[in-house]
Amino acid sequence: LPVPTGTAISSGTIRNYVTFRSVNLSLLPAEGTRVNEVTDALNMPTLYAANGTNGFFTCADGVSNYRFIGLNITANGTDRPASLISFLYPSMATDPTKMAHHMHINRCLIHGIAGIGTVAAVDFQGHHNSVTDSQIYEATPVSGGSSESQAVRSTRGSGPYLIDNNAMAATAEIVFFGQDVPYLSVATHIPSDITVTRNYFYRPAWWNCYSRIYSAGTATVDAGGTVVTFGGGAVVNTAWAGGAT
Repeated sequence: LPVPTGTAISSGTIRNYVTFRSVNLSLLPAEGTRVNEVTDALNMPTLYAANGTNGFFTCADGVSNYRFIGLNITANGTDRPASLISFLYPSMATDPTKMAHHMHINRCLIHGIAGIGTVAAVDFQGHHNSVTDSQIYEATPVSGGSSESQAVRSTRGSGPYLIDNNAMAATAEIVFFGQDVPYLSVATHIPSDITVTRNYFYRPAWWNCYSRIYSAGTATVDAGGTVVTFGGGAVVNTAWAGGAT
């Protein structure tokens, strides 16, 4: 995705958005309602991320103000892509002006394919980015593989971030922030102002032989006795001993 010519944000004034959307948007649920992978996929274009790539959508340095609405983004082929949609900027620089920002995903299906999966379904780098009302699932390693996967991941960027009213499944961390040590030493790359509300975190029961359900509030979710508090109507389904959530 290029930086649109002559439409930069300045002095807090936000330009119009470039929007990728379904032609059948009027047939999808209204904004604020989570889409369904069975009934709503019929009204979405399907976009395939190529094998081994960083996503169907990737970003130029400093890209901003794109919206993705009513899209079905998935894997293609026999080798899983690194991500399905990525806001990771090419230069990997510590300069905050290079980060993707004001990038918004709404009412999308973003998923790997059983046995293929993806490393990070949404690579959520940058700031002022959001994913809402969407389904993100089959973030799994290659069949027989050992590497971990995330539904939403950000390893560099300052925030704020909004993750609201999604259903998400991944074999390791469902939502992940942090990790890139060289970048975390830079203040503009330390994630903050992260809002995670009204989401349904789950793993299909067939991924493990144990199944437990936790509602909003306080729940112990791993063998080490870690206590995680979920608010705003969040639900964690199928967290098992020894698993990361």
